[in-house]
Amino acid sequence: MPGCNESTEAAPGRKRICSTGFRDGPGSYHLAYIEEDNKSAPAIGYRFQQFPYNGRHCYIDGLATVPDKTSGGYASKLIDYVVEVFKRKGLKMNILDSGFYMIGAHRLYLQKRFETGALHFLKKI
Repeated sequence: MPGCNESTEAAPGRKRICSTGFRDGPGSYHLAYIEEDNKSAPAIGYRFQQFPYNGRHCYIDGLATVPDKTSGGYASKLIDYVVEVFKRKGLKMNILDSGFYMIGAHRLYLQKRFETGALHFLKKI
C-alpha cells in the first residue's frame, strides 16, 4: 500500500487507519486502509466530484476486505472514517454503488443510514 500520509487509531492495539491521496481537487482519488501489525488489508477508495444535479459530493469507488477480516467491524470503521473526512470538507452527500448480490454490505450501508437513492444501469458493449 502507499505510504501512510494521515493516520488515526482504528481500535485498541496495533491497528490504525491510513489515508493517502493521489492528487487533490475534483476527481481526486483517495485510499484509506486499516493497517494492523504493519500489514494492510481492508481498504476504501473514494473521490470528490461535482455534478449539476447534486453539487459537490463524495463517491465511494470501492470497499474491500479479505476473508479473515470480514465481520470484524473493519468496513464499518472505514465508512465512519471517510464520512468524517467528508464532513470536514463540508460535503453534504456521499454516493456509492453496490451490486445486487452484496446483501451483507447492504445491511451495513443501511445501518450507516445510507438511503437507496437510485439504480445504476450499465450496458455492456
